Amino acid sequence: MRHIDRLEEPEILKKKKAEWLAKFLASGKKRPDSSKYGNPKILDKLKTMSYSKCFYSESYLIASPSNVDHLMEVDLDKTKAFEWENLYLSIPECNDGRPDNNEIPIANVLDPCKDSDAEIQNHLTFEDDIALAKDGSKKGLDTIRKYKLNNGSLAYRRSKHLQKLSKFILEENRNREADGRAHLSEEEKKEIRAWASPDREFSLMVEVYLKKNHLM
Repeated sequence: MRHIDRLEEPEILKKKKAEWLAKFLASGKKRPDSSKYGNPKILDKLKTMSYSKCFYSESYLIASPSNVDHLMEVDLDKTKAFEWENLYLSIPECNDGRPDNNEIPIANVLDPCKDSDAEIQNHLTFEDDIALAKDGSKKGLDTIRKYKLNNGSLAYRRSKHLQKLSKFILEENRNREADGRAHLSEEEKKEIRAWASPDREFSLMVEVYLKKNHLM
């Protein structure tokens, strides 16, 4: 998870949300029409905000209306179905079947659109590919549970990502040894640190990994 700056509300949502909400409430349906809150213009702005990553896990995602998530579940508050501040992006592994606000309130967990990187890192860390609550943080524990950050599929993807990073670092060190150098060059270090850039997948995990290995 990384901090995400929320962009200005898309024009289509400004113009249509009142109409969409009225129709949804009048319909008596439990769920709103995903083609509305998942409109391509809304989806594109959400993707721009997160570099096309899941807001919670930092996993790259495939553009699809099903990836637009309601932070406050519509089942618990229908009036938030089309509220811009309530629309997030997620992979199904983090969204499907997650504990709702009655079980784990959103007020008790980290929010990438409100919490800074520093605040997030006060509560979340990683041991290899496993997300952990830093120093036993209750907020960290609840965040991991709420968004299922250690589900098997996600942990596997993080593991594969770390393997690629380790291979990249190993190759850089082989080049260094072949050149007879005792230390990596600043350019080589910069290339390694780029893996922790906010636009890269699993950037927080990578940053933690690089710091532990004295590469940041």
